[in-house]
Amino acid sequence: MDAKRIGVAGKSGGGITSLMAACAEDRLEAVVAWKAGADFIEIGRLRGQAMLVNKTLHIDSGFEEEVRAADPIHQYGRIPPKALALIGNREDPLMPRQAAEKLYEKLRSLYESNPDRLLLKLFETPRPTHDLGAEAFALGCDWLVEHLVTKGGASPSR
Repeated sequence: MDAKRIGVAGKSGGGITSLMAACAEDRLEAVVAWKAGADFIEIGRLRGQAMLVNKTLHIDSGFEEEVRAADPIHQYGRIPPKALALIGNREDPLMPRQAAEKLYEKLRSLYESNPDRLLLKLFETPRPTHDLGAEAFALGCDWLVEHLVTKGGASPSR
């Protein structure tokens, strides 16, 4: 098995899991996170659940530290040099774009020497939706395949 050809992709909760894997697994070469972001506590607040988040943090003082330990926004330095694509909708009621934008901004300077290995693409939709359009799905699949291709030009089987 070629350890440089391991990729992971997921949407929504699977996208968040993919980001968490990017922080934990050095063998990954490429990651696609559709409709996902980091900063779990802020995501809750952006989704209009600030009172619930604040109450939970107040009740369980250790909860915030547990979340921070798993949250890619606090582990982002472990992601490079993996190829990472963050793909979502500009207006998504379940995954605010700010969650992907914040992670992208933190990572940008770490990818200065390889900017083609970091992508943030937010699609415009006719209405706010968490649905994944065909164009967004194709972009992520193409990204994953492109970054899993070996230097010799052979492409992985689909």
